[in-house]
Amino acid sequence: MFMKLTKTLLATTALTVAAGTAVTAQDMANSMTIVSWGGAYQASQDKAYVQPYLAANPGVTATWDESSAEAVAKLRAMNEAGNIT
Repeated sequence: MFMKLTKTLLATTALTVAAGTAVTAQDMANSMTIVSWGGAYQASQDKAYVQPYLAANPGVTATWDESSAEAVAKLRAMNEAGNIT
């Protein structure tokens, strides 16, 4: 009897968690931020991924964040200066 009760409780808990975390398209945010390197790489990402996604989801907007290139340049300068903190 204990095993049956345990299995029932586990199944009920699993279903409750699954139902509570289920997300529909309506629940998602209407904007997204995409981080990229800029230049031709970003243009290829935009063409291959972002534009088709936005066309399929007209209520969604996209914002590009190109700060990654600055972070890489900062890391490179720190490394070359031997001042890695």
